[in-house]
Amino acid sequence: MIDAHLHLCDDLLFPEASQMIQEAASAHIEKFLCVVTNNLELERAFELKKKFPSLKIAASTTPHEALTKIDPFFEIVAKHAKNRSIDAIGETGLEYFHKGLDKELQLEYLKRYVGLAVELNLPLVFHCREAFSDLFKVLETFKKPLRGMIHCFTGNYQEACRAIELGLHISISGIVTFRNSHSLQTIVEKLPLSSILIETDSPFLAPLTQRGKLNKPLFIKETYQKVADLKNISIQELERHTLYNFTNIFKLS
Repeated sequence: MIDAHLHLCDDLLFPEASQMIQEAASAHIEKFLCVVTNNLELERAFELKKKFPSLKIAASTTPHEALTKIDPFFEIVAKHAKNRSIDAIGETGLEYFHKGLDKELQLEYLKRYVGLAVELNLPLVFHCREAFSDLFKVLETFKKPLRGMIHCFTGNYQEACRAIELGLHISISGIVTFRNSHSLQTIVEKLPLSSILIETDSPFLAPLTQRGKLNKPLFIKETYQKVADLKNISIQELERHTLYNFTNIFKLS
């Protein structure tokens, strides 16, 4: 299994990150994309990667943190992206659900990070809530093939299809296990297996049976099982597809 998006270097997880990776590996969860959003988390990710070389790292400022014209983290991300010490750019994107955030600043940050990824041919990890129209408008201006994912997808089916047309995968979190997630469950039923990834978004969004707990990579098994049930396939078949999709995004052998 693959955890396509988690925050191992967040303060809530990092003290036990190595143990969590080992615990997950014993349950055949063996590939991870660790998303970091500041320099401290990035240094922690490099520390983890020394112990676990297969760990993938994505870095950028999040749309929640697009607060000033100057983004000091961008130059750090650009330096590591150019020397290939990180594997993807993200999570960048747009957050319109929380109304107090500056949309224009978010758009500036988004364009900057997408431009970096396109220039260096790196995958992108997007956060998008109630902003797909603006996100797609930005992506369409680059006129180049993209690869990457919309993480923790909560849009509608048409938005999922447009993201796939643009070259992106749809990453499904533990939200799909919630009893009131009928819309997302219906979307998952329709999505092609060639476009699906599974994530925890740890330490957030623990699946149904773990609600209220700190989310861990090990809990991804419940999300895999739910998606497999929705697709009417075995969990092993779903694992094969998500592995293939992850491999294509990161151009692994």
